[in-house]
Amino acid sequence: MDLDLRSIFRIGRHWWWLLILAPLVAGFTAYWASSQQQELYSATATLLINQTQASNQQQLQDIQANERLGATYQRLVATDPILNAVIARLNLPFTTNELRAKVSASAETNTQLLRISVSDTDPARAATIANAVAEAFPAYLAQQTAALSSAPRDALNTQIASVETQINDINSQIQTLKAGEDAASPEVQSQINNLSFQLTNLQANYGDLLALQQQMQINEAGNQNRVNVWEPARIPTAPYAPRTTLYTALALFAGLLIAVGG
Repeated sequence: MDLDLRSIFRIGRHWWWLLILAPLVAGFTAYWASSQQQELYSATATLLINQTQASNQQQLQDIQANERLGATYQRLVATDPILNAVIARLNLPFTTNELRAKVSASAETNTQLLRISVSDTDPARAATIANAVAEAFPAYLAQQTAALSSAPRDALNTQIASVETQINDINSQIQTLKAGEDAASPEVQSQINNLSFQLTNLQANYGDLLALQQQMQINEAGNQNRVNVWEPARIPTAPYAPRTTLYTALALFAGLLIAVGG
C-alpha cells in the first residue's frame, strides 16, 4: 500500500502540469466556442382566456373549458395566418417557417393563462414580435368567430326585415279601413279585428326576433373578447444563451477528470 501511494505521488509530481493544463485547455476551448455564438434573448407576453359571467357552477365549467381552450390555442398561435399577419405588420425579414422557429406558446396548467415567447438575437425585436403575436392571435380568433356567425346573423336580419314589412303593411291596411266611409260596418270591423290579431302576433314575433338579435350580438362580443393581452412582453436585459459560464465550468471539470484518469 505504501508503495502504491509513493508511486502515485511520484507520478503526480512528474505530471502535475498536465493536471493543470488539461482543465485549462478544456475550459478555454469551451469558453471560446460559446463566446463565438450569437446571444439569444427571450421575451414573453401573457394572454388571459376569459370566462363568462354566470353562476358559480357555470363559472367553474367555464374555467375548465377555458383550460381546454388554452391547450388548443397553444397549437394555434404559431400557425400561418397569425405569423403572416405579424410579418406583414412588422415588415420582418423572416419567412413564415423562420418566424415559427422563434415563436413558442405554453398553456399553464390549472390556469387560464397562455404565454407566448419569442427568441431572437435582438432583445427589442423579441419583445416587439411577442407583443405583435399576442395582439394578432385574439384578432384572428375574433375574425373567425365573426365569419362563422355571419350566415345565421344575415338570416336573422332578413327575417326581421320581412316581419317589419308585414307589420307596416298590416298597419297601412288597418288605417285605410278605418278611414273608409263604411268603417263602422260589421264587415269592415271584422276585417280590422282580423288584421289587428295578425298584427299582434307579428309584433310578438318581432319582439322575439329583436331579443334573439341582441343575444346574438352579446354572444359575438363575448367571443371576440374571450382572449385578451394580460401582460405585454418586456425587452429582456440579459441573454438566455449561450450559457458560457456553465459550459466553461463543465469543460474544466471534464478536463480534470481526463487528466486524473490519464
